[in-house]
Amino acid sequence: MIEIPYISAIIGGLLTFLAPCTLPLIPAYLGFLAGSPSVSESKHSQQRRIFINAILFTLAFSLVFIFFGLASGAIGAFFILHRAVISKIGGILVVIFGLSMLGVFEIPQLMKWKTLPRFFIPGNPLSAFLLGLLFALGWSPCLGPILGTILVLAGTGGTALHGALLLLLYSLGLAIPFLLIAGIYGTSYRYINTLTRILPYVNKVGGVMLMLIGVLLIMGDFGLLSTWTQELWGNTWYTSLMDHM
Repeated sequence: MIEIPYISAIIGGLLTFLAPCTLPLIPAYLGFLAGSPSVSESKHSQQRRIFINAILFTLAFSLVFIFFGLASGAIGAFFILHRAVISKIGGILVVIFGLSMLGVFEIPQLMKWKTLPRFFIPGNPLSAFLLGLLFALGWSPCLGPILGTILVLAGTGGTALHGALLLLLYSLGLAIPFLLIAGIYGTSYRYINTLTRILPYVNKVGGVMLMLIGVLLIMGDFGLLSTWTQELWGNTWYTSLMDHM
């Protein structure tokens, strides 16, 4: 059986990267990670430094997200006898997140830093790691709805390990495209400008996806997505692989 929550987590990370208030800021993040190159620094050396800082940035927010997943999964395990109630409450929240992504209303952001602390140094590895922590703790206004949905799925999974794995996959969905862009820093801006044309549609796709997940959680039929996907894939190599996992 294909584990739909895991697929949803990866897609959620990708949607977060492509969100209208994340993707346009990628050049700013990369500019901070790059810092000001010295006169004697070669282009290869600069590229290597940027990519290392990008790894530290993604590692930092991944660690925070995985911790969130562990906590959500542990809480869900503690209330395992009330899983049905938790699923319905979580489903309602996810529907609200979906409506927010569709622009029906806005959810006030609880944490938002408008400027970085003064001790942050552009191009510095430690500052890159700290920036990743800030990003995960709410510095990006796009994290709320999708991250909240993945945390709901983590809480309804029943184990801390399940929650940690979901958030690990969410982090990968967000980190991999960021690292790819960092790897072609300098030529990546034109790709970002091209991608911005699809941003109005990204929120709509994400909002519809979240609302579908929320409704299935409320109905207690989240496994229905797994059944549909199983029928769609049929007896493919992927299905056979998943059956042996």
